[in-house]
Amino acid sequence: MIRLKSMFIRKRIADASIPPHVHPCYEFVYYFTGDGSCTFAGHVTEFKQGTYTCVSPDILHSEKFDHHSNSMVILFESDETLQPLQKYLIRSDKYVNIREWIDKINAEYANKAYHYKRNIECMLEILLTEIVRKQTLQTPQYDRHNMAEIQTYFDEYFMTKIDLNELAHDCGYSVNHFRKLFVKMYGVPPKKYLLEKRLTLAKKLLTQTDQPIEQISTNCGFGYYSEFALFFKKHTGTAPAAFRRSFSQT
Repeated sequence: MIRLKSMFIRKRIADASIPPHVHPCYEFVYYFTGDGSCTFAGHVTEFKQGTYTCVSPDILHSEKFDHHSNSMVILFESDETLQPLQKYLIRSDKYVNIREWIDKINAEYANKAYHYKRNIECMLEILLTEIVRKQTLQTPQYDRHNMAEIQTYFDEYFMTKIDLNELAHDCGYSVNHFRKLFVKMYGVPPKKYLLEKRLTLAKKLLTQTDQPIEQISTNCGFGYYSEFALFFKKHTGTAPAAFRRSFSQT
């Protein structure tokens, strides 16, 4: 649970600076305008418009403003340790649409309606949860686990219609990033992986069963027989019927 200690809109002129200091609580800063640098425990990081940082308690930090800056500062306590935020680096909107929440928080602060502080606490908690969640999703461990689950799904349902674009989106990846991760893990693109599974099944059904070829086409996940026939001949050099005959004659 988050408890708001203080919040204010801070303005600084060009070449201003804030000397090294610490807070007994968390400090969240969003930079509406301006640019400069922050120093966290000796580590210097540049900030600019649209970036934010969350400084953990008792971390020595300072700021230097190269140009006029306007920022939102929120001091708060949290019952939960926000470990993924403790790298105290400047971040951008790369993974989370933070500005949407910043504008809502700013509106609550400006209007100061009944229980506005509680509303700010709730919105800040949702925002920080989203940031922590997205940062967790970007870890190699998560990617490996996610790709393993996807491979299992492919192995069980490769004969069904699978929308790779939709699957990538559901997993929180762009299509290109999803493809790169899958290739890195399994050596082939996801579409090729699926088609190779279908081809293996088609060969098995053609040589080990008496199923009609049109039915085999459907059972392997192809929408049309013509699609299956073209795919099969392209990858084996022979039509499905001829492939079946060649095995029945041996």
